[in-house]
Amino acid sequence: RLEPGEILGLIGPNGSGKTTLINVITGQLAPVEGRVLCNGADITGLPPRIIAGRGIARSFQIVRLFRNLTVRENVEAGAIAHGLGRPAARALADDLLAAFGLGGRAEDFAGNLSYGDERRVEIARALAAAPTFLLLDEPAAGMNEVETDRLLELLAALPQAQGLGLLIIDHDMPLIMQLCQ
Repeated sequence: RLEPGEILGLIGPNGSGKTTLINVITGQLAPVEGRVLCNGADITGLPPRIIAGRGIARSFQIVRLFRNLTVRENVEAGAIAHGLGRPAARALADDLLAAFGLGGRAEDFAGNLSYGDERRVEIARALAAAPTFLLLDEPAAGMNEVETDRLLELLAALPQAQGLGLLIIDHDMPLIMQLCQ
């Protein structure tokens, strides 16, 4: 159970089903049994686009950016998919990129980013959809210690600042122990 304003961590060995759980919650996979509820509504087995429209956004274990679009356009895509017009999407993208320390990279192609920067763009794009619940699958993977510490600060502030519930899957135990309630 995850409530808005909370940060939960999910840990476990490789192959234990952590990513599978996120895939079931977000409609990437259908569960064999059980139900997924979001704000009291059964969303089990709904298509991912419908689930996203209900306020659940995610990042992936392997980053999935539009490599031939700019960093700004990648984040704008999340806002436009949520229904914002182009000018509002651009303003939101610029705000999110600034918050994630990527404002200076807005016009760079996503395919030219370091892996750590790619991960931050993916999280910013997920936030552009104004989710109620944000599910992050190993958000600090591939980041050095400085990048991880900066990400930790950003993630720690999100639930209160945006009123969202945050689920983190990561193998970085210090990150999980510092971040999660």
